[in-house]
Amino acid sequence: MARKTWKEARRQFSAEGEARIGREKDEILLEGNLREIREHLSDLNQTDLGKLLEVSQEAVSQLERRHDAAVSSIARFISSLGGRLELHAVFPNESIRIRGQVMGGRRKR
Repeated sequence: MARKTWKEARRQFSAEGEARIGREKDEILLEGNLREIREHLSDLNQTDLGKLLEVSQEAVSQLERRHDAAVSSIARFISSLGGRLELHAVFPNESIRIRGQVMGGRRKR
């Protein structure tokens, strides 16, 4: 069997298949990203971060593994590490920043 490049193999996918692959890829990236962000930007372990967030270590672990974490939860996570979450809607010809940062489940004023 001859090997195909990803570009060649991708031509065989339907639009629906492409969308499914994109969603799965995004879920895989999100799954590791929060843990990687925490480890890269701080010396905090899950227990220490849980204390800052006023949740258990188990809750931090679950958040880091979730595929569908709420934006407010991710914003609190990032904020506790000293960062700020920004959302952008990305279209083929432009990127639009979503206003109204969410911090701790409440809209920041």
